[in-house]
Amino acid sequence: MAAKPMKKSSVKFDFRQSARRHFEDAELLRRDVPPRLPNAEQLDGFSAECALKAILMALGCTRHPDGGPEKPFRVHVNALWDQFLGYPGTARYAACLPAPNPFSDWSVDHRYADAGSIPAYDEARRRDAARAALDALDLAISDGIIA
Repeated sequence: MAAKPMKKSSVKFDFRQSARRHFEDAELLRRDVPPRLPNAEQLDGFSAECALKAILMALGCTRHPDGGPEKPFRVHVNALWDQFLGYPGTARYAACLPAPNPFSDWSVDHRYADAGSIPAYDEARRRDAARAALDALDLAISDGIIA
């Protein structure tokens, strides 16, 4: 039997809310016994990505018809982090972010990997970077560019 084609998503993008939800879920996984750090690390990446995309969209990043950002910002955090730093109007928010890119070797594909095969990473540094991206988001909210 042939697979049915996937339906087009009707999801409404809410990067602001998603950034917080992913970070909070990562915190729950870190507190689990035993901690589930590979999944927490994935969510830290998604949290940071969503926070940065919320700011980019508020600054006028071209919107794709589905509501998300258009290329070249339609990427994951490993690439988006460095792109964010060069986008007009982000300097105030980028000042919240650590350098170099703490997600440079993060991969969305790690979600499919055995935990033992994921390359070593500094979990605390990524958690702190996700928190810094949320701080940048909070600053953008207090500046009034995000409602």
